[in-house]
Amino acid sequence: MKKTLVYLLIFTLMIILTGCGTPEGTESAAPTATSGSGAQQTSSPTYSLMVNVTDGEGNPITWATGDVQGVGNNLTKTADDQGVLSWDDFSANSGTLTVSAQGYIPVQQAVDLVEGSNELSISMESDPVQLDPSTVCKPGQKVVYVEDFEDTQAQDFVGVTAPTWTIKSVTDLGNVLEANIAGTGSKVDVRATWDNAFLQFNMLTTGSLSMDFFIHSTNVPEGKDAGIYRYVINYDSGKAFNLGFEVPTDSGNLASGSDAAFDENVWHTIVFSFYKGEISVYLDGNKQLTYTDQVPVEGGQFGYFIKEGTTGAVQFDNIIVCSLDAPYAP
Repeated sequence: MKKTLVYLLIFTLMIILTGCGTPEGTESAAPTATSGSGAQQTSSPTYSLMVNVTDGEGNPITWATGDVQGVGNNLTKTADDQGVLSWDDFSANSGTLTVSAQGYIPVQQAVDLVEGSNELSISMESDPVQLDPSTVCKPGQKVVYVEDFEDTQAQDFVGVTAPTWTIKSVTDLGNVLEANIAGTGSKVDVRATWDNAFLQFNMLTTGSLSMDFFIHSTNVPEGKDAGIYRYVINYDSGKAFNLGFEVPTDSGNLASGSDAAFDENVWHTIVFSFYKGEISVYLDGNKQLTYTDQVPVEGGQFGYFIKEGTTGAVQFDNIIVCSLDAPYAP
């Protein structure tokens, strides 16, 4: 009997304890991480920068380049069509900004950034010796290539070797590229590819001149179409400019201009333009010839061949290629 009562008492207590749980409709609180890998992570701040680059008159310098040192993941940037340099997601907030542009004195300054977006404006001062592309390329025309030799380099030139070719300092002009062929002839190629554009350069000769100029030059290395494709513009002192073509299976003359005077010891400006098959040659702003090729040679590089008939030195300066979206007009 006593054992029965004890069992009943134990059974009753178990029922009571089982019913005393978490009240209906409530949840147990989740554990809170206080330290270690389970703690909530805080993201690091990031910084972005936009730099508006203009000349002294407020015109955008669309060929400017810039880099920022000391801010982490720096990359050299080139300005967009509005002259804006942009960087995103710097990991540090202070560094040194350097902006460079052909024709202008480089600008360097310290930058202190706030978290998020930052904007600066930089006005660049013209360099009196360097070629300013905006004096040649019109608004809307992009700078494809430019070389004025002021850094004592001949950018993308192949075949420029001493002693035939040298970079020489000239009073009031800065540096120029000079060739003295000594009766042997010399050819250089410039690895700057362009299609609808114009090539302009300054040239001086101290003696009689015999030269070929190449534009749209392409070398197909192999296959059934292998060979060199290009236009050749020929000039001999006192004679006319002649436009010809060369392809692997053919070559010939396309057009000739009138006799043109190329005075010695005087700087001349030469322009070769190409727009959708229309090719024109200008000497000192005067059109020497024009021709429309119905099956034009595709875009390519350009080059110079100073031939054995040349006497004296030949100098080059301020070489630039500007894109065209319409036929060339001086």
